[in-house]
Amino acid sequence: FGNNVQNNAMGAYLRCATVHDGVEYVSVVGGTSNRSYVQYAQILNGTCGQNGSNRLQISFKANVKYCQFAGLNSSGNLKIWTPADLV
Repeated sequence: FGNNVQNNAMGAYLRCATVHDGVEYVSVVGGTSNRSYVQYAQILNGTCGQNGSNRLQISFKANVKYCQFAGLNSSGNLKIWTPADLV
């Protein structure tokens, strides 16, 4: 977890996840069991929801072996992607 990471809700069954600086008011959906978990996920700097009542919902795919990233684009919209898919 980076600096100034606060007011977030992390689901269960998250493994090897990185939350970068300034992430606030997000709710991360995790996996459902030890056999269905989210891994290799990263939430980028400054990804924020509006407040504790209106958190930004981030749903990563479970049971995948590739890296998943979540962040706000230049328009302020949440995007979840796999960098290797862009090449």
